[in-house]
Amino acid sequence: MIVVTVSRSGGIAGITRRWTVSLGEADWEDLLSRAGTDPAGRDRFVYRVTDGRRSAVIPDSRLDARLRRLLSGLGEAGDED
Repeated sequence: MIVVTVSRSGGIAGITRRWTVSLGEADWEDLLSRAGTDPAGRDRFVYRVTDGRRSAVIPDSRLDARLRRLLSGLGEAGDED
């Protein structure tokens, strides 16, 4: 398991939330592969995820349904800072 810090920002209110969770290696690698930009992403969520060595900035539009559920569940299951 890998402990990661997730920071979600954006949306209409622009509020940033942070939490930490444990992920399996496959999920972490999948999240890293989704990093990129979304030029049409105004008012959408952006996730910044780091394990202290590697980081990814992932716009909501680059997440599939499984990863979106995983990240939205992280805030509920993890420890919010």
